[in-house]
Amino acid sequence: MVSNLRMLPPPLDSLSCSNPQLANVSSLESSTFVSQPGDRLNTADIILLLISPNSLSDDTCYDIEIKRAMERHQAGAARVIPILLRPVDWQGALFSQLPVLPKNQQPVTSWDNRDEAFQAIAEGI
Repeated sequence: MVSNLRMLPPPLDSLSCSNPQLANVSSLESSTFVSQPGDRLNTADIILLLISPNSLSDDTCYDIEIKRAMERHQAGAARVIPILLRPVDWQGALFSQLPVLPKNQQPVTSWDNRDEAFQAIAEGI
């Protein structure tokens, strides 16, 4: 269930290969799960919420996918890890009580060196 990681930059792309504990990972961003959202959301052990204005404003992504991810997280069936990709007001969102990555809460696009941002995210995961 690591097919979505191929869309991520190299530091995150190789997570499942280098860490067997992350063998069942899914990521969410708007339109990522057009084909089979339920299957991936209901089987992932770790769900990476890729947070951007698109993901928070897309009704399907927020109201269905992020909500389902959080239900599974709260039930202990999956671990949800929000990752801030682009600047957006995420305070008060369904996942706002969770620790976000990067740990400094600076969105990836705000970093001078995005490779360092993704390295920090990979280390945080």
